Amino acid sequence: MSNYDSELDARISEALRAFDYAHLPEPLALVSQTFHKVAATVSAFLPDSHTKAMCLEHLLIAKDAAVRCKVADMGRDLVDVRSEIK
Repeated sequence: MSNYDSELDARISEALRAFDYAHLPEPLALVSQTFHKVAATVSAFLPDSHTKAMCLEHLLIAKDAAVRCKVADMGRDLVDVRSEIK
């Protein structure tokens, strides 16, 4: 495997791991779960490429924004939510 392939595999794997949601409190997990499903679909149907990695990384940015939006909607600050993480 070339360095190019190793770098690509690492980017895709790292991005996919970031969509895990089991550690989140239920309201945040429900938001994150939707993005996890999209990431799994992207991973399954698109060929490995730097563009696929970029797609997953941008989806991750969107997921993070959606979770932060839910945190704000819940009327809590991030410190309180972190205390609920299992």
